[in-house]
Amino acid sequence: MNRLLLLSLMLPACGNTTAGFSALSSRVHDDIGSLVTVSWTPSDSDTVVVEYSFDDGEWLSAPPQVVDGESPAETLLLGIPYGVTTTWRVVGEQLGESEPQVVTTAAVPEDLPEPTLVLSDPLQYHAASGYLLGSINADDVGWSGGDYWKFILDRKGRYVWAMETPDEHWSIFLRQSRDGTEILWDEATYWSSFSGEGEDGQVHRMKIDGTITASVATPGLHHAFVELADGRLAWGDASADWFEDLVEYAPSGEIVTVWSCEDFLSALHVPEGTSEEEKWKYAYCESNTLYWHEETDTFLYSFYSSSSVLEIDHSGEVLWYAGGLHGGYEFATEADTFSWQHGVHYTDAGTLLLSSEASCADLKQCPYGYETVVYEYDVNHDAAVLETTWTFGAGGGVYGNTAGEAHRLDNGNTLHNYGAGSVVKEATAAGEAVWWVEWPYFHLLGRTTFIEDLYALAP
Repeated sequence: MNRLLLLSLMLPACGNTTAGFSALSSRVHDDIGSLVTVSWTPSDSDTVVVEYSFDDGEWLSAPPQVVDGESPAETLLLGIPYGVTTTWRVVGEQLGESEPQVVTTAAVPEDLPEPTLVLSDPLQYHAASGYLLGSINADDVGWSGGDYWKFILDRKGRYVWAMETPDEHWSIFLRQSRDGTEILWDEATYWSSFSGEGEDGQVHRMKIDGTITASVATPGLHHAFVELADGRLAWGDASADWFEDLVEYAPSGEIVTVWSCEDFLSALHVPEGTSEEEKWKYAYCESNTLYWHEETDTFLYSFYSSSSVLEIDHSGEVLWYAGGLHGGYEFATEADTFSWQHGVHYTDAGTLLLSSEASCADLKQCPYGYETVVYEYDVNHDAAVLETTWTFGAGGGVYGNTAGEAHRLDNGNTLHNYGAGSVVKEATAAGEAVWWVEWPYFHLLGRTTFIEDLYALAP
């Protein structure tokens, strides 16, 4: 929708006067068509809130603000879906309530894949988590190039915010900053056909209105990055042929290597009789997850190249590993084994949680012969064994052949992202799905996490 058409939808016109307010007006953001800024002039100093509604009988409110008499004031309205008409009003403690005003947001961007809300149980889903932050490829090509969109979805499955990543660069690991005030998003060039080895990759810090507060160079970035306690970044640098280093910004501002995958693999013993295909696990490495555990100052590092997970301390020492590499921790049973794992991290209870590929014998239910499930493990360091304590998704038949994550919520529910399966579900500890949204199949979903308060991201 062009700007002139948007302006024609901004009602009522400037100069309106109701209660203790005049010059009430609204405007839709030029680039993010779901963001609305409303403005007015109070007749006196007061504490006011702007209330707004786009669903029958439901009202939201922006944070209260103190305004000076006869000085223009404005408020950003967040959480409004695209393509809806919103009623808003200004309410002052002393000045009373303005007459209702209306504004219509822009239509959903044309090439942003349309989500479908399949299931929603507000009595059981995590009530405080009102919005889903994530990213998606506009093209239905799985792990491949295309136009990547960053988005925020509400619990009714509606986009309330979206931005396209420029130049067909990849954004697949969005996260809210540790202090909650910014969106951190990756602009990875590693997978772009024209960009070499990702030497110009970046991570941006951004407010919800699109204001970039900082851009950090992350050469070699191709998958995950993490933010450390002091705001520095760490990531997997895959700019070297076949191998990857775990690097971070030192307090001095230099990029330093914490751990070298090549050095680790070269020191491992390859068992006699290992097939040529299996030897490839020791000949190169590329990761798909990096997680920093603040309590122990260690990294969990997941490699799809060897179907392995490693825990590494900040000095670069490997504390333990499990999966496809010889000599690591064992699994309690063959059924406990993960494969093509993603999103590896520790829960608050100290268990290991991840999304994994799992075989599925029922081809009617699982046409590809596999499905994507969540595994939760107890890591027994004394016995050097991983034992499954909880699973979710088995028998569901949803398969994402790449990407995906699982996150434990503080009410005990689990958020499961199926990656290229184009599905996100929230499930209870009993394994019951209580929220489910999906997109047309094979649109790659990047990392998805819940946001409680959009106004924490406001400029």
